[in-house]
Amino acid sequence: MIETKVDFTKICKRLELIVKLIELEDTEDIEEQCQTLQRMNLTVDVELIIQQLQQQNFVDAMASIQIFVNKHRQLMTYEDPKMVALRLEIKSLQTEVTALANEESEMMKLVREFSIHYNREIGELMQDILFWRRKKAMTEAHENPDKQAEAEEAKQDYDEYQKHHEELKAEPLAALSEVEKKELKANFRKAAMLCHPDKVHETMQVQATALYQALQTAYERNDLTQVNEILQNLQKGNFATRSEEVKELQLLEYEVIRLRKRKTEIIESMNATKATDTWQILSEHDDWEVYFAGVKTILEQELQQLSNALQQ
Repeated sequence: MIETKVDFTKICKRLELIVKLIELEDTEDIEEQCQTLQRMNLTVDVELIIQQLQQQNFVDAMASIQIFVNKHRQLMTYEDPKMVALRLEIKSLQTEVTALANEESEMMKLVREFSIHYNREIGELMQDILFWRRKKAMTEAHENPDKQAEAEEAKQDYDEYQKHHEELKAEPLAALSEVEKKELKANFRKAAMLCHPDKVHETMQVQATALYQALQTAYERNDLTQVNEILQNLQKGNFATRSEEVKELQLLEYEVIRLRKRKTEIIESMNATKATDTWQILSEHDDWEVYFAGVKTILEQELQQLSNALQQ
């Protein structure tokens, strides 16, 4: 993002760094620093310095840098090096936490899609099996009262699955082409980087949280139109990040601790998902249709056995 005013402190520090790089004869890093400077709001004399550097006129460039730094040194504000380091760590943690949160969202989206497809392919069959299991358990409990608890458990399993089955049937999931899937994923990540609650200042937390939740819901439902609309609105005016707003040393230290904790929480949550049976299935089976066909065969055999046993 282009800055609206000249930041002489940052420009002077970067020019002083370039002087050190010239002394080290590190021309590749000099070009990188020039590119960084060009993204800032610059004065004419700094643009001249960049031109001298790009032309490898290092003697004149060093002289120009010295004149510029001496001229603007009084405009440079002192910053505690610890605060500078903390702000840098906050920005790094914000990016890392958001990237991890995006990865977790993609995991949860995959789990949700698998559950919906599983329900469509296997749901009715599984519901029939639980019906016959319940019927078998009730028959056995009628003959032996000691098995009443098993009958109640079978009834509860059937009732809960039936409810879950109906809820999943009602879940919206748009069909997308491969190109649209790539666009959805890319634009979700862009939007998440702009509105993730862990990146915005406390004064914007409520708005950012609501917007991020709406973004996640749209992503999970493959709602490409809604994801694109949210991204476009965000690009019109970004939230201020915490590192831009937080000034005091103690608050910066607190923010680093909070982000480190949040990073750990997300990693633990992802590890918990990876430990589930569903994720193990996803890890082992790339072709869902083949997996569903195998499960169907096993369940159909069980259903046949249950119905035969109860009809005898």
